[in-house]
Amino acid sequence: MRVKEDLWRATVADGRIVGHIERRDGVDGTEYVAKRLAPGQSRFHTLGEFWRMDDAMDCLRAL
Repeated sequence: MRVKEDLWRATVADGRIVGHIERRDGVDGTEYVAKRLAPGQSRFHTLGEFWRMDDAMDCLRAL
């Protein structure tokens, strides 16, 4: 689900938020950063930076 122009929310089937994917434009091109919502907390932990959005989504799905 798109939250902003450069931010997507990752949810599971029951609607719980599990993370975000953030798009960043850098000198080497566009990167997608996968962030996992810390269970029981209101902060995110970076899982990785990827060149493709599909790879960032797969990273969140694998958890």
